[in-house]
Amino acid sequence: MTEPLAVRLPGGSLVDHLVLGVPDTMAAADELAGTVGVRPTVSDIEGEHYPTRSGSIGLAGESFLELYGPNPTYAGPANFFHDLLVDLPEPRLLTFMVRVRDLGEAIDVLGLAGHRVEPMLDEWERTHAPSFRNAQFPDHALDPAVPRLIEWNDRLGMDERFVQGATLHQLKVSTPNHDVVADIHRILGIDGDDQLALVDGQAGLAAELDTPSGRIAIR
Repeated sequence: MTEPLAVRLPGGSLVDHLVLGVPDTMAAADELAGTVGVRPTVSDIEGEHYPTRSGSIGLAGESFLELYGPNPTYAGPANFFHDLLVDLPEPRLLTFMVRVRDLGEAIDVLGLAGHRVEPMLDEWERTHAPSFRNAQFPDHALDPAVPRLIEWNDRLGMDERFVQGATLHQLKVSTPNHDVVADIHRILGIDGDDQLALVDGQAGLAAELDTPSGRIAIR
């Protein structure tokens, strides 16, 4: 039997991390602290040349929730992610990341099945973030039900940076393109998992997290 492209993390999750887009990372971290009971770790990477600022909270077993907001000191050229995040009216789950064994192999296998996948890293990330590589499905870039892929080259120190504050109970993935998305999930090996529910409907993500304060939902 062929080994799945997707990696099941320690603890059993197939979700490497959730990406929560926020208009203000610090404010979102404060709000999440009041909801979850622990405050996310906020990155100290700032500067006028980096367009975004992130925070993170561990979801157990190497999975995590990433807060992804604009860097208020950014002074570079127009940047898609910075402009998207600045204009968000409220926090919103943008996508989820699935860890793969070999990103090149995943791109090839999915391509042979008719699903175009392209690397995502920009020039800054190639220089400053060599610990991982990631990729997206450009034909489905705005469909949150289609995951982005990540291959970690070096996770040294990653988990120590995360405050462990919650566990992912379930991620509900909704899309009007059910058959296409279901095929992508099948090829990756993430279909049929109790933690990941794919349903027909308007495109969107809804996550249920078990926290010290009880079960909460984020969308």
